[in-house]
Amino acid sequence: MLEFYRQAEAYTQEFDRRPGLPPFFIKLQLEKHIGERFNVLLSKTRYELRGDKIFGEGSNEPFTDVLIRGQDFRKLHGNPMDQERENAEVLGFQKIEKIMTDHRTSFGTMVLSFSLKGREGSSYQHNFYDIFTKNQDGSIEARRYSSALGAGEAARFYLETGYKGKEELADDSFFLLNPIIIKDKRFKTPDDLHRYLHRDHPFTTVEEFERIIRGAKASILKYAYSPTPFNFNEALNAADLSAGLLEADINDDLELGLIPVREVKTGCGLSGGAYSLSEFGTSSDKYGSLNFDCPHCKQTNRRKPDQLIANCKHCGKDVRC
Repeated sequence: MLEFYRQAEAYTQEFDRRPGLPPFFIKLQLEKHIGERFNVLLSKTRYELRGDKIFGEGSNEPFTDVLIRGQDFRKLHGNPMDQERENAEVLGFQKIEKIMTDHRTSFGTMVLSFSLKGREGSSYQHNFYDIFTKNQDGSIEARRYSSALGAGEAARFYLETGYKGKEELADDSFFLLNPIIIKDKRFKTPDDLHRYLHRDHPFTTVEEFERIIRGAKASILKYAYSPTPFNFNEALNAADLSAGLLEADINDDLELGLIPVREVKTGCGLSGGAYSLSEFGTSSDKYGSLNFDCPHCKQTNRRKPDQLIANCKHCGKDVRC
């Protein structure tokens, strides 16, 4: 029997104060954060099966190598309290890889991997799960869903599926280390599974979420171009208004910015930390190399994928040029 370990889950209103971030990036991050609040599909990723390895689409490097490089980076520069979790993430993905590359694994097989928020102080403050599906064309589709489930609910699902544990502590590391094959014939698609897992929680379809975002577009853009706490609250409340979760006669921006924000079980604001080791193992993105030397102190900086930084982490001087 799994020992239920319910982590403290609290919503805090935070916003990204870093200068130099482009508005389009802030907009995308805010929309992703709103998606977490509505327990919606966050992303779809396609991987390729080559022999006994899983590769990122169009990549010449096994995805496990990306995770291991991220793990090595975190051993030197990360939070020591996250090392058990990060080790579990690598080993858990290797289990997924072994299942998906096995010729006996039939097409349509789904594997579920929970990623709960880390403990207080952890760099990992998002709550989600990934569902991997083996496709006939030799690819893997990974769907990432925002989750309102706590450790106890995730553990109960494991027991429901027949998991035979050894009284393990059901924390974030346990779930990353132990992805499970979905054998229940009721779940024909990842969306079926997501709907079942959130049967006791509200969740939002992709189509409905797109409508919510359209309704809150003006407030989202206002925050993207002027990231203040007031505009942050306005954008979140505008999304709730668009979803019908606030009184319909609320249409004044000032009022939206002053209303307390609905509390949900999700990460904290736009500074909710990392999702995965892959963020630290990737070497470049559309802006170029993730590692670069400060022109002032010559020390090496590393930024997160698809994020720019304004100041050197060592000397504090402007590195935007």
